[in-house]
Amino acid sequence: MASPSWPLRAVLAAFAAGAFLGIGIDPDLALGVSCGVAALACGAWPASRLGALTLACAAAGILRGGCAPRAAHDSQVDAALIDPVLDRGGREPIRLEGIVAQWEPVPGGMSLTLDVDRIEARPGDPLKSTRLRALLRVPPVAAERGARLRVFARLREPQRALNPGERDEAFDLSLRGIAYVGSADLPPAVLERGPPWSRAVARLRARFARRCEDVCTSRPRAGLVAALGVGDRSLIPPDVEDDLSASGLVHLLASAGLHLAAVAFLVRSALRWLWLRSPWAGRLRAGAVAAACAVPVVAVEVAILGAPWPAVRAGIAAGIVLGAVGAGRRADGISALFVAAALCAAFDPAATHDLALQLSLAGVGGMLLLSRRLRDLLPFRRRPGAFGRAVEEVMGIACASAAATLCTAPLLATAFHRLSLVSVAANSVGLLPGLVAIPIASLAAPLDSLAPPAAVPLLWAADHLAGLTLLAARAFAAIPGAAATVPAPGIAAGLLFSAGGFLVAGYPARFSSLPPRAVRLARGAIGFGACALVALAPSALDAHRGELRVTFLAVGQGDAAIVQLPGGGALLVDGGGNLRGRGDRPDPAGRIVVTALAELGIRRLDAVVLTHPHPDHAGGLFAVLDRVPVGELWTTGDPGPDGIGDALRARAVLRGAKLRLPRGGEAESREGVRIEILRSGFRADRSTNDNSMVLRLVHGEVALLFAGDVEALAEAELAQSGSSLRSDLLKAGHHGSATSSTEAFLSRVRPAHVVYPVGAHNPFGFPSPDVAARARAAGARTHRTDAGAVRAVSDGKTLTVTHL
Repeated sequence: MASPSWPLRAVLAAFAAGAFLGIGIDPDLALGVSCGVAALACGAWPASRLGALTLACAAAGILRGGCAPRAAHDSQVDAALIDPVLDRGGREPIRLEGIVAQWEPVPGGMSLTLDVDRIEARPGDPLKSTRLRALLRVPPVAAERGARLRVFARLREPQRALNPGERDEAFDLSLRGIAYVGSADLPPAVLERGPPWSRAVARLRARFARRCEDVCTSRPRAGLVAALGVGDRSLIPPDVEDDLSASGLVHLLASAGLHLAAVAFLVRSALRWLWLRSPWAGRLRAGAVAAACAVPVVAVEVAILGAPWPAVRAGIAAGIVLGAVGAGRRADGISALFVAAALCAAFDPAATHDLALQLSLAGVGGMLLLSRRLRDLLPFRRRPGAFGRAVEEVMGIACASAAATLCTAPLLATAFHRLSLVSVAANSVGLLPGLVAIPIASLAAPLDSLAPPAAVPLLWAADHLAGLTLLAARAFAAIPGAAATVPAPGIAAGLLFSAGGFLVAGYPARFSSLPPRAVRLARGAIGFGACALVALAPSALDAHRGELRVTFLAVGQGDAAIVQLPGGGALLVDGGGNLRGRGDRPDPAGRIVVTALAELGIRRLDAVVLTHPHPDHAGGLFAVLDRVPVGELWTTGDPGPDGIGDALRARAVLRGAKLRLPRGGEAESREGVRIEILRSGFRADRSTNDNSMVLRLVHGEVALLFAGDVEALAEAELAQSGSSLRSDLLKAGHHGSATSSTEAFLSRVRPAHVVYPVGAHNPFGFPSPDVAARARAAGARTHRTDAGAVRAVSDGKTLTVTHL
């Protein structure tokens, strides 16, 4: 028999799903769909009252989503951003004034969501009134929600999805009403302070983060304690966050549900204990008093965490559960979760597209629905005694972790293309110290503001507990194959995966009448097998077409190309990167390249080619070596600026890749493709650009030339070398600068297509208009990666070039 509360859950879920759909489509279309669904609801009444009510709630949700405000643009700002004469491209700071809607500490500064009401559309223009929302990265400033700021920022439009598997930043931010993103070099000026409560929260969070740095024994521990105490993740080093992600413990940094549950349980238990020992214990029930006092504490804790949607959701659910407990009724966690989700969707439909909230709902829902059933699936009986209870606690944590993993895996695979394979084991060991540290850090935060010496013992305790969690994360992340890079599963595969998890847990049967273990495992295997078939079949069929495919990725003002060989092998030529980046720091290009490799179904790279060690070609390769098995690393031997070439070779050796120094004139064949090294080797009398490795791929009658960053001198030497340069496609040297792509070189290559890897509105003006005109005059079609990744496909006779 179904639970008596499932009709309530159905209508709440329908409303939230409707809001998710409504805000993601055109407002007029949302209105039409809402009316259609409402008509279906009327037709279903009274034959199916529950069906009609569910459809009516879905229609209301779609209408609510359709009525949500959209990102507002300013026509003058748009014109300035795309000015073809000035080509400012957001490089000139303009003056903005507005109110802080949200703020969050980030490494090296703050992330502000600013509701702008005054702006200068171009530098030097008079201020004018406007209404728009911008997401800004600014230096540290003592600002809070509700404060009025003046900031000089460089604006740009959010980037849409340009590469395989990449999230559409423009769409995601538009749902939050954000039309522009930007950055500032100077801290904003505070024109007016925010409300007192907001100032108090901001001061508490900032003070606690500084205190963690002073008291904790290391920066990683300080970062984790600050994240657990006040939700400030800005102190966590990137390598530590990567370890937490690979081990499956990263949810501790954003688990508002765990955070508030721990705080609410501690506060309620403490107050109940105190009330039972007070002289008024006989007048009011201890449970009711403790629950009533815990609710405002939970609300304050939500504010201290910065009120992200997962915290708001957890706060609402905790309030509902505490209210039920206070009234002497059984708390229904699942129903509270659905009510919280529906209220978040009603308040702001954009919350339904918030990944953190989606993960929070899926993870908590999975633990509530599956944990107990998964424990019953294990063939280990509960044993009496202290040791038996300890083992049972560990197994309970493991089952809860497995339940959350089953429900969040499709979302994580879609968003990050990475899944931890050691999550259950890592959480069994490392989660408990983190859970104990949460209430300790949460208590230390306000206590540090009131009585700093009294908070020191709590900070020490949280520091050592955080150290245990970080030790577990590091140990499990170091296991070979701890995390797998996966393609986005798609809706069908994601649903089949979740269905497999629920079938393993014994659904749809009630807990009291679960089928035998063998039956549950067999049903789950069918679900997971169907998921794998749906997810992997397209790439498996695609891999046997016998085509050579090259994808030139959009990595800003960088260079990266994925080469898929006809037999399923793959090469990577350069990895993009920030021109001012350093090899010891994570580079955003690495995430783009790794995501694209996963989306294209590439699990291993036969070789990674570094044409020359400049950061805009090498920066992303560190992440590639860390995340993807690599057979060989080809380099010229040039150490590069700041030793980035040497650092990359050292990383390759550490990851088990073989080093190779090809020489000009070498050639080899792989899977029907001839790889010719036209130029390679380090000469001290040449610039790093002119020392670039130059490759030519020949597939049947089709040839593609990768010119690295060679300029006029190296091009002249190539033209005079006697080697065959004729190619159907040329990856232009040095991003199409005026010092490359000479007429003599182009006359030897005679390309039909020229690809320029460039960033939008780049400060160098690449590709040079003269260079692009020269290529077109020679009969070539030109392609720029700032318009999206470029795909070249050869069947051995013809070459097709398209934008993704």
